[in-house]
Amino acid sequence: LTAAELQQHTRCPRSSLNLLLRGLVELGYFTFHTKTASYFPSARFDRLGNWILPTVLQDGAVGRLLDELRESTHETVILSMRSDLDMEVVRVATSHQAISLNIQCGYRFPIWLTAVGQAALSTLTSTELARLYRRGSPPDHLSLNDVKRTVSRVRDAGYATGYGTVLERVGAIAAPLPVTFSGRELVLSLGGPEERVRPREKHLAETLSECITAFCEALEPD
Repeated sequence: LTAAELQQHTRCPRSSLNLLLRGLVELGYFTFHTKTASYFPSARFDRLGNWILPTVLQDGAVGRLLDELRESTHETVILSMRSDLDMEVVRVATSHQAISLNIQCGYRFPIWLTAVGQAALSTLTSTELARLYRRGSPPDHLSLNDVKRTVSRVRDAGYATGYGTVLERVGAIAAPLPVTFSGRELVLSLGGPEERVRPREKHLAETLSECITAFCEALEPD
């Protein structure tokens, strides 16, 4: 909901409501989507009641798809949703292998230089990408042209990869979903030890693509 819609429902003074929303975003309980100027409870907030995200993201179907991808790849599978300049983990199917990637719901990946972030960036237009770069405080060594080149490679390949970009010796493969949730970009990814992921990159990417096709058939549009 937008601030205006929330004010209409709560009848709270605009200044007080804006202060409250700003605080909830800073604490990580709400996310703010600049494209739609709307607020939505985060995965961190969901843990307080444990009902919002499973309900709106079709808990059963999505859970089964993540489980199926985990069983096919033997790696941890993650569903992330864009939260402005971060990608927030909203669903996880952790690998059963003794050595595996262990990520909790609510964890946030930076949108710059990560596989899930690059996958999300690949869904943006050139104008949106430039606007995000100007206000997004990217690393000093990362130019807008660098971002555009990376996004172009991701679009050509259909997926993004990252090795050691977030966690040392961890590899990840991510692809955007051609659907959004409440206007927010969704990314499906898998990750595990780099020595397992890198040699199987092509096969894992193909399996991920097949899973996304199934995901889109099962996930109801907004």
